[in-house]
Amino acid sequence: MKETEGMAKSTASIVKQIEAEAETAGKEAVDTLLHARRVFEWKTRRIPGRKRRLMNQVTLACRMIQDYRSGVYGTVPWRSLSMLAAALIYFINPMDLVPDMIPGLGLVDDALVLGAVFFALRADLLSYCLFKHLEPADYF
Repeated sequence: MKETEGMAKSTASIVKQIEAEAETAGKEAVDTLLHARRVFEWKTRRIPGRKRRLMNQVTLACRMIQDYRSGVYGTVPWRSLSMLAAALIYFINPMDLVPDMIPGLGLVDDALVLGAVFFALRADLLSYCLFKHLEPADYF
């Protein structure tokens, strides 16, 4: 129980750090994220089926960032894009709070960070989902 509470506090501090850094995140962070598709594919295959909605949100966020960069979608605040990019970069980083090589625990911190950011940016993700004529129930 204490480990879970400690991880939740650590995750909350990471999300606060992501929010702070989102203000200064630039084009480079978004470009890095867009070029990391292989890492995403590898990590998402490791997520159990019951976490599929979270992985659908990862895919939705990546598509939103890509559509923003290509000019297809422009109605999202830069701060939201930066937070998504930072959270997704955290997800692909194998040496984060809990290294991904630790079986059973390596992706827990990634899921907590992604979940917190997706929750905070739900309205932006939902707007994009509707813009793309996607079924919100698949993502939320």
